[in-house]
Amino acid sequence: MHAQDIRFNQVVKNVNGQISDIAQDNQGFLWITTFDQGLKRYDGISIRSYTNDQRNPNSIASGYIITLFIDADNIIWMGILGSGLEKFDPATNTFTHFRHDPKDVSGLSNDTVSSVLEDHLGNLWVGTSNGLDLLDRKTGKFTHYSHDMNDPSSLSHREVFKVFEDKKGELWIGCWPFTVENAPGTG
Repeated sequence: MHAQDIRFNQVVKNVNGQISDIAQDNQGFLWITTFDQGLKRYDGISIRSYTNDQRNPNSIASGYIITLFIDADNIIWMGILGSGLEKFDPATNTFTHFRHDPKDVSGLSNDTVSSVLEDHLGNLWVGTSNGLDLLDRKTGKFTHYSHDMNDPSSLSHREVFKVFEDKKGELWIGCWPFTVENAPGTG
């Protein structure tokens, strides 16, 4: 195939925001997240939107959705800038919110979630702006892994940007040494 043979067909015309991630579930639906318009499900013909409704605490959280992950049970997980981790079960049409609570040591470590991964053992790993969290799905509690400058075997930085599992089952954690001085657009 040559580059001139490639044709693009815009199928999602009513998404005016910036698309942040796309994934396909085990039923063939495409799930699309945006920075500013919530979650969308595309069935090949039409789009169904899930947006924040301030009158409904069970709707999706408001904020910029950074990442999207669909697990083996067809549960949709989303990381939101400043609004934590969202779990959406399409079978029951319910959202579950995971938020950082400074008083809860077993809660989400930070409300900015940039990466979600289910490993080959079924563990759910969550990359945040304050390290790596492992969610116990039965209890809803998190175990935290963070950067410790006195421990060279800890995470290299506190900002976890990406979690990846290779074919050997080893996790790779992409960290970003974020500071205001090296933030994009500040230099």
